[in-house]
Amino acid sequence: MIPGLYDLTLSVGVRYNQEQKIFTLQSSAVGTSSLIEKQEIAPETRNATWKEWTGDVKLSYTPFDNEYGTLITYLKYGHGYKGGHFNAGLTVAAGNNISQEIDAVEPEFIDAVELGIRSRWFDDRLILNAAGFRYWYQDLQVFDISNEVGALPIQKLLNGDADVLGAEVELRVKPVPGMLISASGGYLDTAFKNFVVRKVIPVPRGQPTAFDFDYEGNKLVAAPTWNFSVITDYEIPLFGWGSLIPQWDFNWRSKVYLDPQMVDPISQDAYWIHNARITYRTPDDRIELAFWVSNLLEEEYKVDVFDITRETSTIYEVWGEPRTYGVTLSLNW
Repeated sequence: MIPGLYDLTLSVGVRYNQEQKIFTLQSSAVGTSSLIEKQEIAPETRNATWKEWTGDVKLSYTPFDNEYGTLITYLKYGHGYKGGHFNAGLTVAAGNNISQEIDAVEPEFIDAVELGIRSRWFDDRLILNAAGFRYWYQDLQVFDISNEVGALPIQKLLNGDADVLGAEVELRVKPVPGMLISASGGYLDTAFKNFVVRKVIPVPRGQPTAFDFDYEGNKLVAAPTWNFSVITDYEIPLFGWGSLIPQWDFNWRSKVYLDPQMVDPISQDAYWIHNARITYRTPDDRIELAFWVSNLLEEEYKVDVFDITRETSTIYEVWGEPRTYGVTLSLNW
């Protein structure tokens, strides 16, 4: 706290990162004809070291803090970093000679600015938090299928820039004793920048040709434009025999794309997930027995998609869990 400056608080954090990775690849290949016999490929090792300073600075201002509530506003800037990596693959060169291929993946950087409020009212019966933020990614690490002519198509970790603009709101309300309602929502506007991926397209009766796919302006992977969730529970006293706590929660998210191409077959439309739970708690709070069900309405939704249509005319889909029931016993000491 800076005395006499209207309850201003300045906080600064700094961190130095040094990360080393050693990557070893050893392969062998077996042909399906006499043209390609079994080839043993000598191990190949690459190593790299990445160094970076990261940190954040935050300026907070408290307009008031009294018996009615507390309001804090803040402005924050942060610089973040994620270490690089390696991609590995095989290349079939002229004469059916097979060689290993190791590509370096650049480190990922982010600069972030956030402006928000934190507030608590009426003995914490009402809590309201909100924030707006802007992210600038440099060399964001993204998975996608990529290859050159003669190289096997594999999912690689690639680098591309991206911008994100967003906002989020969190509300917690205790309307009556024993009841808690929590709600949150968010908005995201995302876009790739300077992100081009090379893919080889098979050509009937011709040589495969490499094309560059430009993802400039496409939305980030699995980033919904809108999302919100609600959790509500109510503790019902059982007249000295403990308490019963029913709980219901749901969340909704708008349409997302599950790879950088931003095409409908590799996307998930907006969907709801509902969950329910009822818990018995002993008077001393030491034992809880809960009966619960997840995905109550058995919503069908995809959590990931792998597009390999250019190699096998197939799209692999990973689906979320169906309706699931369970019982949980918790002991607290």
